[in-house]
Amino acid sequence: MSGATRYRSLWEHHFKACQGIVFVIDSSDRMRLVVVKDELEILLQHPDIANRRVPILFFANKMDCTEALSSVKIAAGLGLEKIKDKPWHISSSNALTGEGLQDGVQWMVHQIRECVANSKEHR
Repeated sequence: MSGATRYRSLWEHHFKACQGIVFVIDSSDRMRLVVVKDELEILLQHPDIANRRVPILFFANKMDCTEALSSVKIAAGLGLEKIKDKPWHISSSNALTGEGLQDGVQWMVHQIRECVANSKEHR
């Protein structure tokens, strides 16, 4: 779903059924990182997400730009070290060339399969 402000209220309608979350971050926009952090914190506190092991993939887009933040700086800026109950991954990417997209999707597929397998074991 779009991250545009007018669409964010629609996100929660998908939380119950979601098996993974993907954030696309403009790694060259330092100011927007604050907005992403706020939205991530709200999302993580939602009752349909808070108590589930939902993997979160961050595509750090525009990594080819000279002013792009590194994955380490993005993780620090978003406070990802505080997320202990959900797997997360930052995949450096370039939406124009497709670079990094396959790696991120493969990580997400692996995480979802692992979550599904673990939930079957606990039945």
